Amino acid sequence: MKAPHTLMKRIVIAGGGTGGHIFPSLSIIKKIRELSQEKVEIIYIGSGSKLEQPLYEISDRSYTIVVGKWRRYFSIQNIFMPFKTLWGWFQSLMFLVREMPDVVFSKGGYVSFPVAFAALVYRIPVVIHESDAIPGITNRMLGKLSKKIAVGFDHAREYFMETKIVVTGNITQPDITQGDPNRARDRFSLSESKPVILVLGGSQGSQEVNENITEILEEILPFAQVLHQTGESKLEETKKRVITREGVKPGRRGYHPVGFLSQEEMRDALSVANLVISRSGATSIAELAACRKVSLLIPLASSANDHQRMNAFLVAEKDGALVLEGGNLSRGILLGKVKRLLFEEDLRENMKKNIALFDHPDSAEKVASLIIDFSK
Repeated sequence: MKAPHTLMKRIVIAGGGTGGHIFPSLSIIKKIRELSQEKVEIIYIGSGSKLEQPLYEISDRSYTIVVGKWRRYFSIQNIFMPFKTLWGWFQSLMFLVREMPDVVFSKGGYVSFPVAFAALVYRIPVVIHESDAIPGITNRMLGKLSKKIAVGFDHAREYFMETKIVVTGNITQPDITQGDPNRARDRFSLSESKPVILVLGGSQGSQEVNENITEILEEILPFAQVLHQTGESKLEETKKRVITREGVKPGRRGYHPVGFLSQEEMRDALSVANLVISRSGATSIAELAACRKVSLLIPLASSANDHQRMNAFLVAEKDGALVLEGGNLSRGILLGKVKRLLFEEDLRENMKKNIALFDHPDSAEKVASLIIDFSK
């Protein structure tokens, strides 16, 4: 552990939108305060979504801006996206001139873009963190103007100026390894008699993952329990599907669907899981690595720049996980991989060892130190 920094400054954190931006930002804020000998003011600027509430609560002050999100499918909302982004930029200019922070940290994504771009107008130093193996368009643009770029995967180095890069690894939510399996069993009504499969579709759930998991429930439940995070908006639909198509009543026979997992619930769920079926967002992979979990990764085919696929295959290259792309999601293939990952002990032990290569427990400290250094 490094010696604490002395800091009496203002730092703006910009991000939000998804758990992959929110939970790492929480860890960074906590680490900044831990490394600072004196009080540091943290100002959070976000979109006001429900998921971001922990960031609003932990910050000294916070602001909400209008944000424009580009959808990678036909949507009338795309027409308004440039106007929303421009208005969010004007709002950011107003908030930044009010606060005049010493540094702005951007976690990437559509929420942070107008804030970081406004900071550049005032010549406020910008530090960014790129989680994915293939950077998103926001960070590619901001990378040209930022002072430092922290990257989660070494593969991302080729997209940025080498002199700006610091390889930090990816940041997990605070205390991700501190879950309690006994509490998880009580919380989710799980027994000790069967292994637990944890199914994660990202903070908003995944229709593709939900449908494919529910289709093989009848085959899985004789030998395993399924704790299924469906996404809040998809929970009722998923429950109806398993009753109608599979004849499985939620909460019975070892099937336990939940809409969303809080930070504590996620820690507990990971602690009790024998196998995790997950999307391959960078933060998800970092959490699986920290907890040494045997995992089956199903990349989101529509992810920006196909980054989830690259994330997944970088892990698979090191034999840290198995990968199953959406086009191969047949009942037989999915069920076969589930059985292998649950019952082939040599494979499981090898996978636990290899996924540890993607665990960077000091990543939040490294990023926090970069931010602090530019606030001096």
